[in-house]
Amino acid sequence: MSARIAELAEEARLEVPSNLTVGEWVEQYNQILGRKIIDDCVKICQQGTDTQTTSSGAAGLIRLHFGIEP
Repeated sequence: MSARIAELAEEARLEVPSNLTVGEWVEQYNQILGRKIIDDCVKICQQGTDTQTTSSGAAGLIRLHFGIEP
């Protein structure tokens, strides 16, 4: 797992209320983590737009940001 994804996973874990059932906790965690990942991707795409990066360039930037090999 890349360092950035690990950071987002930990942030999400800390945001989930502790008084939930296991199933509710997992559902909340998945929703929060998914939102955090999407928010990071949107920020990267917006930065790419600012620098005239093509859509394939934005995809490369997202992969680089999350430390994922092409």
